[in-house]
Amino acid sequence: MKKRLAALILCFSIMMTPTLGFASMIDESRNVINLSQGVSLTKINSLYENGQQGVNILDIDLKNPSVKIDLLFNQNGFAQRTKLSNMVNQSSGVIAAVNGDFFSMSNPGFSLGPMVKDGKQLSNAHYEQNKYASFMVDVNNSPIMAYINPGVQIENQSRNIKVDISAINKPSKDFGNIVIYTSEYVKNSPGANGTYFDLCEIVVENDIVREVRFGQGPVAIPQNGYVILAGGANSYLLQGAFGVGEKVNILTDISMNHQNVKTAVGGGTMLLRNGQDVPLTQEVKGKSQRTAMGVTSDQRILIVTVDGRKAPYIGMDERDLQQYMKSLGAKDAMMLDGGGSTQMIADGKIQNNMTGSERDLVNALAVKSTTQSGPIASIEINPLKETVFVGDKVELVIRGFDSSKNPILDITTPSYSVGSEGFSGSFDGRNFTFSSAGTGHITASYGGVTGRVEVQVLPKNAPDSRFVQNIQGQSIASVFGDMKGSDSVFDDAIRAFMQSAASASQQVIMMDNSDKVFQGGVSAPTEEFSGAYKYKNHAGATFISVDNKNGGVSKVNGQWAYLKGLIDKGEQNVVIFLQGSSTMGTPREQEAFDSMIQNAGKTKNIYIVYKANDFSSRMDGSVSYIGMPDYKNIKKTNLYEDIKYLSFMNQDGKLVYTFQKIFSN
Repeated sequence: MKKRLAALILCFSIMMTPTLGFASMIDESRNVINLSQGVSLTKINSLYENGQQGVNILDIDLKNPSVKIDLLFNQNGFAQRTKLSNMVNQSSGVIAAVNGDFFSMSNPGFSLGPMVKDGKQLSNAHYEQNKYASFMVDVNNSPIMAYINPGVQIENQSRNIKVDISAINKPSKDFGNIVIYTSEYVKNSPGANGTYFDLCEIVVENDIVREVRFGQGPVAIPQNGYVILAGGANSYLLQGAFGVGEKVNILTDISMNHQNVKTAVGGGTMLLRNGQDVPLTQEVKGKSQRTAMGVTSDQRILIVTVDGRKAPYIGMDERDLQQYMKSLGAKDAMMLDGGGSTQMIADGKIQNNMTGSERDLVNALAVKSTTQSGPIASIEINPLKETVFVGDKVELVIRGFDSSKNPILDITTPSYSVGSEGFSGSFDGRNFTFSSAGTGHITASYGGVTGRVEVQVLPKNAPDSRFVQNIQGQSIASVFGDMKGSDSVFDDAIRAFMQSAASASQQVIMMDNSDKVFQGGVSAPTEEFSGAYKYKNHAGATFISVDNKNGGVSKVNGQWAYLKGLIDKGEQNVVIFLQGSSTMGTPREQEAFDSMIQNAGKTKNIYIVYKANDFSSRMDGSVSYIGMPDYKNIKKTNLYEDIKYLSFMNQDGKLVYTFQKIFSN
């Protein structure tokens, strides 16, 4: 399958991501999706010997005037947490979104760190200074990562006095501390009641005190203002410090030292500062799902989600992410909330692999397009699988753009009419299922516009042209499975005939054989192929033993690299003996194995011999698959037809093979 030209927009540093310290990396798939001008999504799945790493990377160019970073939360009041998908649906222009800050799972909920939306501060930093970092974007679209001072004061400019405030939009136990509530947190103030009869609420609108309320019921919080409230002794402090008509101002670290901030969100520890590791100030133990973000030297934003805590995904800890963000070219980097909160949405779909259902969150970061799109002018299609066989079900990401490459955000993948040219298949709204082989195109149409992507669909379970009914002349190699079986006179006699047939071969390969008596009675040169790390070059062919009995080639350290090296450097004919079944332990490893051998099959003749319950022959793509039973599984109903072995012959430089019968009529 051809890679999309959109891949060229991703920076070189991302394309050169190292394998980190998890284990030897076996294979890596990358799909780069253009989401809009200045925004791309790279989906990476790296296969290691000890599992997989699933990573999504949003690459955001803040220098592009059509790109905006925005803060999302429940529009009904973020004291009530809600799912990321709900936040996206409540907003417009969202290209992609990810979970945001750490938060309290109490009711009401609140963000641990700061929140700023459209220049209005909605939460202050965590009370533990220099532990939880913050991400900010100013009015010039310049990104900032820093530890923020948690202190908050209300300045009464009319009297030139300042009052210390405990928190913005965070609950106060029994209203003992002075706090500020905005309408983004709750629509109405709590108001006094029989329990909290002495509650004082200062209503501020457009920086002017509109009401001083004592012992009164709830009041609507002004959209362009806030309510200062407290009970007990602090209630009387508020009454004495503020009067109607007086001008007031909120003082925070952001308003005083990071002026003109239009968007901010809290997070966890800083990971990098000026490209260097920094001490971790907050850790969530273990390798798990993670969300992190970084800023590059050219002011691009990288937002990363990592899959974990669910097999086969390994996950990362903070130190892993520290090195990963550095490898992506981040200058500064920090954590966001992770674990069950980790989530990324793009194209109307959750892009990461979650361990359960969506978690209710306090806030999220959104990437938005500020440009009004015109009529649809072009369509891009991204199939998320490189090697495709008949019968495969492959996810598609389909994006529509206007003539200026602005995304048509309200048209997601399920909206398109999808078909094919050169092969047949069906589309279910997200996945295309291929039902015939061929080289052609997937097409997607909407509003009179059609996009195409070239796809090669390989045959599956097709007849193998390399299989012949009879081999004339001496075979270059004969293959026998484990010859252990019943010690009856009948079986001993059959094995004696098979011993004789084997002795007439140029080369005998015993596939995971435990019957040393049989093997010792073969006079031809014999190779014992069991386990890993064994190969033999013979008569223009490279024969390789591979141990996949425990769930895949990757389960044996170093075996994958060993196999790939032998395929690359071996003879024109490469025969791979799988000591287990024909399939790998996970779909991802199967995909990597298929890709490796099918790519090799473009220039070499590749044969896979595997343990089966019967003799079988098929061709998948350009690769021969040969099922080989052990002696105990060989049928013995018809001695003339059932008793046979695998035999190879070199025919004009290419191997052909047959199942050679022991007895003839």
